Amino acid sequence: MNGRISVRERVAALDALEALAWQLNQAGAWLGECGAETETDMLEQAARSILAACWLLSRPIRGEPGPERWQVAVSGTTVDGQPYRV
Repeated sequence: MNGRISVRERVAALDALEALAWQLNQAGAWLGECGAETETDMLEQAARSILAACWLLSRPIRGEPGPERWQVAVSGTTVDGQPYRV
């Protein structure tokens, strides 16, 4: 095991988390109708946190080049000042 999450595992986690967020919203709506405002607010906050985790899982890992590559693209030299060679 190399410690990385496969695409299949990531999609499965996203599906499970989105289903959980939907269930929390439904439970919050039901509690809101019963007059339990504090519990409703807590469930809605938990659903928002779960959706934030979904956003983190769904975005690509290292989708943008790091600062070293920015410098190479701008100046043509590496971080230590050496000319960049392919």
